[in-house]
Amino acid sequence: RVQVHHFAVALHLLAADGRLEHPTPAHAAEQPSAEALATPALTVTAGDDEKIYGSANPTFTYTITGFVNGENASVVSGSPSIATPAVPASPVGDYTITITQGNLSAANYSFTFVNGTLSVEPALLTVTADNATRAFGSENPTFTYTVEGFVLGEDETVLSGRPQITTTATPRSPIHNDPSTIP
Repeated sequence: RVQVHHFAVALHLLAADGRLEHPTPAHAAEQPSAEALATPALTVTAGDDEKIYGSANPTFTYTITGFVNGENASVVSGSPSIATPAVPASPVGDYTITITQGNLSAANYSFTFVNGTLSVEPALLTVTADNATRAFGSENPTFTYTVEGFVLGEDETVLSGRPQITTTATPRSPIHNDPSTIP
């Protein structure tokens, strides 16, 4: 047999001057909202990052915000899972860095997640005009060039177009070194 006891609870307010006030109907009806009783959520945000085409993905980072009661990251254990579909051969562009729960936990918090962006930037190629010579009075030769900096075993076959190589030398230019320039 279960005995049920009912107790009356009175709400009394203490005024700023120390007097005890009796509750008014407005105070008596106050109850915590569902939001006030809900578990606070921490926001876990993947850091945006970038890499050069052909390179490995960087180590992804994240931040956690939303702590309450003066708490900090010391109340969190584990780490989230962070991934992107980008690989070294992924074309230049933006890729989502997806962040999920992983084994992240905190006793008094829930989690929300905000994805980041990985920007794949172009690899830098260096185009160098090759040295050229000609006899005085002759037309300038067709200039050639060398391209360095290819990645992932690629070569000049991935290029489109050709650089324009010029010089200020003419068939009547005096004999001296006049470097070619590539615009």
